Amino acid sequence: MLQRPNQPILRGIRLALFLGYGGLLGLLALLGVFSAQTLSYVQTKNTQSSGIYIERSDHLEAILSRAYSASALVRDYLIDPDADATDQHRTNARGAWVQTLAALAEYRRRAADSRTAEIAQLEHDMTRYWATAERGLQLTGPRRIQDGYEILTSQLAPQRDQWLATLNGLRLLDQRDLHNSIEEATGELAALRRKLWLAVAFSVLLGAALTAVTWRHLMRLEGEARQQYNASLEFAGRLEELSQRVLGIQEDERRKLARELHDEVGQILSALLVDLGQAQGSLALAPAEAGERLHSAHHLAEMALNTVRNMTLLLRPSMLDDLGLVPALYWQARETSRRTGMDVRVITEHEDLDLPDAVRTTIYRVVQEALQNASRHSRAGNVEIVLQLVEGRLRILVRDDGRGFDPLRTKGIGLLGMQERVSQLGGDFDVESAPGRGTILRVQLPLEAGEKQETYSR
Repeated sequence: MLQRPNQPILRGIRLALFLGYGGLLGLLALLGVFSAQTLSYVQTKNTQSSGIYIERSDHLEAILSRAYSASALVRDYLIDPDADATDQHRTNARGAWVQTLAALAEYRRRAADSRTAEIAQLEHDMTRYWATAERGLQLTGPRRIQDGYEILTSQLAPQRDQWLATLNGLRLLDQRDLHNSIEEATGELAALRRKLWLAVAFSVLLGAALTAVTWRHLMRLEGEARQQYNASLEFAGRLEELSQRVLGIQEDERRKLARELHDEVGQILSALLVDLGQAQGSLALAPAEAGERLHSAHHLAEMALNTVRNMTLLLRPSMLDDLGLVPALYWQARETSRRTGMDVRVITEHEDLDLPDAVRTTIYRVVQEALQNASRHSRAGNVEIVLQLVEGRLRILVRDDGRGFDPLRTKGIGLLGMQERVSQLGGDFDVESAPGRGTILRVQLPLEAGEKQETYSR
């Protein structure tokens, strides 16, 4: 019998565990909050810096592209020999320059305060450039060709290079601001890393102390856990034995009930049919009403006899014990086809399989449940039942062309029952299906396992 642990020792261990782990968890919580806040601050700052840089860079690119477009249109106006296209070049150039000034105003609104001088220089250079371009756009007739090239090469090109240099200077300043922001964030991350290392070192020391305090208690718990594990294994073995016995008792009860219905109730109803037939023959001269009643009673007796026969076959068909598994499966296929309209076929090369009762019952019940699922849920039109005997193992395949399902999400009681029956005989059970692709059920049973279970049940 296990002894109760010493209460003062338990109280001391609990207090040490509470204080130690509580302090460790508190330290980790504070460290986590501090780390999360710091990382969030750094991430927010980096995001803001990157966003500002990207936004400014986009506006600079817009200024550059639109100014280039305006410059190209001015050049086309000055050197295009087609006089009919000049008006269009002039209009497009002025429109592009208006867009350039709009982009420059947008950049000025978002630029840093320290960029005032550089932006003013850029505006001055671009204003000077466009004043020259506007003079060129005023040239018409022969002077447009004669003086246009001179204006383009001696005045517009140098002025364009000047505002391009100013624009590149602004881009470099924005890149420097982004670089400074990244360096600042890197410094904050380095400081956070040092604090994390200190906290980790302290946590390791605290954890080592807790390990030394709780080691003896864990050894004691290990012994108790081992005892409980052994007890659980014994309980699992008894539970499996009980499950096997329950299934065996269930099949025995079905067999007895089927025999009782067939031998007792069936014989009584058969005798009733005989008596009713004789009575109906003797009343040939009786009133018509008596004949109708006897005919109705005869019909009811036939219905009762058919019902009892069907119940007997559904509980446990006598041919499963008298003729074997394969004839019982043929009968089951015919009955299922008759009741549901499905085309059910049994394919096997072994018509006279001599199988243990446990294997016969398991296969019959599995196929019965599979046919019910195909009829109720899959809405299949064709079902194939294939039996093979390979190297001492019985292989069964039930395949239908129904609507299928997802075996990982759908696990009904019928599938669980089939899997439990097969696993108790040491067999393999597998279901392959997908929505819209039908279902394939595979079962493999070792025949010697069924012989052992049958011997054990007896």
